[in-house]
Amino acid sequence: MSVIMLIASGNVVQLVLTQSIPPGREPTVSIMLGALTAMATSVVGNWT
Repeated sequence: MSVIMLIASGNVVQLVLTQSIPPGREPTVSIMLGALTAMATSVVGNWT
């Protein structure tokens, strides 16, 4: 299950970084990427 979560989060990050961000949405995208990164970090932390 952890691997699926990491692959999905990687796909979302790739989509966000390759698509243009609508004006005024930069703070929202930044918060979402931060939350996604924190989730991925906690998943990796459970492996160690």
